[in-house]
Amino acid sequence: MCASSNRAMETKKSKKILLVILDGAGEPVGQQKTSLEAADMSLLNWMAMRGHTGLLDNQLFERADLGPDSGTSTWALLGYPKEDYPGRGWLEALGAGLQPKDGEVCMRANFATVEEVSGSDLQIVPMNPKTAPHLRLKVVDRRAGRETQGLHELAASIEKKNIDGVWVRFHRSLAHRGVATISNSEISAQVSDSDPGAASNDVLEVKPLANDDRSVRTASALNKWSLDVYNQLKSNPENKHRTFPANYVLLRGASVPRTVKSFRELNGMRAACISASPVVKGIAKAAEMDMVNIAGITGDPRTNLRDKALQALEALKSHDIVVLHILGADVASHDRNRREKAGFLTKVDKEVFGRIREYSDFKKLVVAVTSDHCTDPSTGMHVSGSFPYMIYTEGIQSTKSTGFNERSAAATGIKNDIGDLMELILQFR
Repeated sequence: MCASSNRAMETKKSKKILLVILDGAGEPVGQQKTSLEAADMSLLNWMAMRGHTGLLDNQLFERADLGPDSGTSTWALLGYPKEDYPGRGWLEALGAGLQPKDGEVCMRANFATVEEVSGSDLQIVPMNPKTAPHLRLKVVDRRAGRETQGLHELAASIEKKNIDGVWVRFHRSLAHRGVATISNSEISAQVSDSDPGAASNDVLEVKPLANDDRSVRTASALNKWSLDVYNQLKSNPENKHRTFPANYVLLRGASVPRTVKSFRELNGMRAACISASPVVKGIAKAAEMDMVNIAGITGDPRTNLRDKALQALEALKSHDIVVLHILGADVASHDRNRREKAGFLTKVDKEVFGRIREYSDFKKLVVAVTSDHCTDPSTGMHVSGSFPYMIYTEGIQSTKSTGFNERSAAATGIKNDIGDLMELILQFR
């Protein structure tokens, strides 16, 4: 494959690019139909049958038991080397509208529902002796039922705490999501997650990942903060009105601010991004892409697809490439709702690809469509594996796919790594 400098040379051609990322749309292939096969994708299928279609393989997991991460996956789709990935926490902070200072540790933070394990009065002895003992807690729901009632008040109640001289601030972003920022001159991002990644598992102790005082101090402060937050949230009256009490905050993906090469420097194009996902917004901001803000985009199956599609086409007038990220299929997968996922993809086909087909001049536009990873609606988990991608423009040679889904893409015999997509797109520009 070409180096980034060679990719930039491709931008001398005249066609614009619209990259549509259907977050979590791909699935493992089994005996039953996948959601892409079950959905009515006739408008996207029209392009897939006439375009270049194949599979992308994604093995970019940070923890093998959790599957690929949306942050690393989107990073790769945009052409960035995986070794340059700056970390989920800082990107989430940028996506939430924060401007973390140098050295400030950022972590993704989810409101969650936990319960005390029977007999948990027998306290766990932590690895770090400076960390206070804590009750054994089991995760009931990692997203607190996706209920938003009372979250504003609950977030305000834990907004800022000083733990042994370390400031921990909680910032709510989208729905149950948030960011924790940790401030002190003697802290480190070399700490583990408290989020176990799945319900029915115990909350994890945050541990130092380096044998130094800064890592130990940071882990100790976060464990104490987590216990303090739990004791405060579980008695908050706002939780009495919720089916799933938001009584814990799970942490993961510690990272600090760093310098990132802009998308324009990497690929030679002026870029815009449309997304409700905090991590995708964070990647776009780190890459100095223009953000297109749209009312009513919610990052779930109720999102405003009509305006996302129309604004993406409008943004192409002033940009070389527009990235349109759509999260709803991933949310339905995490909720183990196959019917909702297929129904949402059908809606995407009509409201997004219908408008792209109607309003686009494919002599001047390259449309690329892909997932970012597979999300299995049977388990609600991200999984490593392959998913379909499609590139269409007038004059492109067809790879004879019968549609945009896992089996049809596999039948073409074409398979690439997720990090190859941007170079593939530029070949057809």
